[in-house]
Amino acid sequence: MKKLIAAAALLGGYLYLIAPQRADKAKREALSGRNYAHRGLHNKDRSIPENCLVGFQKALDAGYGMEFDVHITKDDQLVVFHDNSLQRMCGVDGVIEDLTLSEIRQLRLAGTEEKIPSFDEVLALVDGRAPLIIELKDSKCGRNDRLCQLVAERLDHYNGPYCIESFHPLIVAWFRRHRPDTVRGQLVMQADGYKGEVPAPGGFLMSRGLTGFLTRPNFIAHRKGEQSLSLRLTEALGAMRFVWTVHPEDGPEQLQKENDGLIFEFCNPDKQY
Repeated sequence: MKKLIAAAALLGGYLYLIAPQRADKAKREALSGRNYAHRGLHNKDRSIPENCLVGFQKALDAGYGMEFDVHITKDDQLVVFHDNSLQRMCGVDGVIEDLTLSEIRQLRLAGTEEKIPSFDEVLALVDGRAPLIIELKDSKCGRNDRLCQLVAERLDHYNGPYCIESFHPLIVAWFRRHRPDTVRGQLVMQADGYKGEVPAPGGFLMSRGLTGFLTRPNFIAHRKGEQSLSLRLTEALGAMRFVWTVHPEDGPEQLQKENDGLIFEFCNPDKQY
């Protein structure tokens, strides 16, 4: 009997760690069954760079949802950009958090005339016409709470379907505490994908969704490939399932059968499924 009680307690504790919170029906339906252009509809040759207004307009014209990334600047502005470093996309040394918005405005993306857009510009462009997956990037200067606050304040006045996501559990947890009605998701990948970002124990916990007690995510956004048992159980308990980043060779049609939403690039799947 003692062993049975101990096993039940262990199972209960485990389920407590991974349990999600189910989003309400209307919000699930607004976000599910959609294909999302990863950082807009950008090109492999970067003639249309990732996370630029032209790419977002093309995604809108094609009828896709879209996924993009948000950083905070030195002067508390919000910009849409993926990397912390400016080297890959702008060819200059430095990190985005060390620059003001006016300094960032002087940069160009991948040798084109496209600028790094502000969060406000992207929201104004979309204007509720497509569902958005908004990834908040972990601040390297300890300003995650400020980032969350600024993003939340903008979204308080935005009319249209959206959700937020992050790799950092405390960012997701901020929205659970301060904007509980905002659909929130935990980005996950295999444990070895976190190397250099978080200590190994943290990568283990995050890859298996064991931070769910902090975040109670409405969805899991996982890298394509196998998932851990914990993440499958989280989905069985009611979390929506999104997958990234899907390419033509990955078989989007099959992945649509297994996921609530696809984040894709360099292909042209159906708008909805």
